[in-house]
Amino acid sequence: MTDMKRLTTALLAIFIALVFLTYMVTYTVRYDQVAILTTFEQASEPDGATIAQGKNSGSVIQEAGLYFKWPWPIQRVETYPTRLQVLQDQPEEIRLADGNTVIVNMAVTWRIENPLEFFRALESVDNANRQLRPQMSDLRKVLSGYRFDQFVNENPEEVKLEEIEAEIAEQFRQQLAGLKYGIAIEQITMGKLLYNGSTATKVNERMTATQNRLAEEIRSQGNSEATTIRTDATSASKQIREFASTAAEDIRAIGKSESAQIIGQLAATQSDQEFAAFLRGLEAAEVILANKSIFIIDGSQTPPFDTFLFGPDDDLSRPNEEPTRYRPSPLRPGVDSAQSGAAPLPTGARP
Repeated sequence: MTDMKRLTTALLAIFIALVFLTYMVTYTVRYDQVAILTTFEQASEPDGATIAQGKNSGSVIQEAGLYFKWPWPIQRVETYPTRLQVLQDQPEEIRLADGNTVIVNMAVTWRIENPLEFFRALESVDNANRQLRPQMSDLRKVLSGYRFDQFVNENPEEVKLEEIEAEIAEQFRQQLAGLKYGIAIEQITMGKLLYNGSTATKVNERMTATQNRLAEEIRSQGNSEATTIRTDATSASKQIREFASTAAEDIRAIGKSESAQIIGQLAATQSDQEFAAFLRGLEAAEVILANKSIFIIDGSQTPPFDTFLFGPDDDLSRPNEEPTRYRPSPLRPGVDSAQSGAAPLPTGARP
C-alpha cells in the first residue's frame, strides 16, 4: 500500500514537472496577436519583405500557432494585440479664436505598426498610453485656431470637425515619427463638446435666432405656395368661366337657330301666324331690355310690349264672342279698365 502511494506521488510529481516544463518551453500566438521572441533580452531584426507578407521573421512572430522556445532566462516572449487601441483623454477647457471657451475631450485610435520598435521603446500597451496622453494634451492648441461656429453650426458646410480632427491626427503622426514608437495613429475623434455659462448664453441666443429665421423662411415659403395656389385657382376658374361662357353661347346660338326655324315654320302656317308674331315679340323685347333700361311708354300702343298685355290667344282670336274680362290698364298694371275709368274695348279690336 505504501509502495502504491509512493508511486502515485511520483507520477503526480512527474506530471506537474512535465506541465511546468511544457509551459516553460512552449508559447502560443493567437490570430489577433503578434509576439516578440528575445534571446538573453536581445531581439533580432526581421526581414521587411517577409514581415509585409505576414510571415515570421527574426524575433517577430506574426503567424498564429504553438511554438517552442528555450526556458527563461535564455528566451522570453512578449505578446501584443494587433487590434485597434483607443485612448480616451480627460476633458480640458480650451479658449477658441473668437474668445469663446469650450470643454473638449479627445480620443485617439492607434495600433502597433512595428512590433519590434514598440517592444524596444514602450514594451507594453499601458506604458504606450502613458506616453501618448501628455502629447494629446499638447495637441489641443490646434483647437484655439478655430471659432465656435466651426464646431457648432446649423449649416453643415460651416462645421469643420472632420478638418480639425484630421489636422490633429496629422500633427500627432509627425510628432511620433521621430520617436520610433512603432505606433500608427489611425484616427482622432472629439467627444462631447461642453461650454461654460457665458458661452451657453451665446449659444442659446444663436439657436433662438436660427429658429426664428427658419420659422420665417417656412412662413415665407407657405405664403409663396398659398399665392401660387390662389393664382392657379384664379386661372383655372377663369378658364372654366370662359369655357362655360363659350359653351353657353354655342347653346344659345343653337337655341336661337332652332327657334328661328320653328318661328319660320309657324309663320308659314296660317293658323299659327299669331303665335309666331308673339314669339318674335318676345325676342324683340329680350333684345330691347337686354341692358335693363327703363322705358316709360304706353305698352298697349307700342309693339312688342303690347304682347305682354294681350297675348297671342287674346279675344282677337274669338271675334264672335263677348269679352269675358277687362284688359289690364297699361298705365296701372293689375287694375282693369273698368276700375281705371276706361271703357272696355270691343271684341276684335286692338288699342
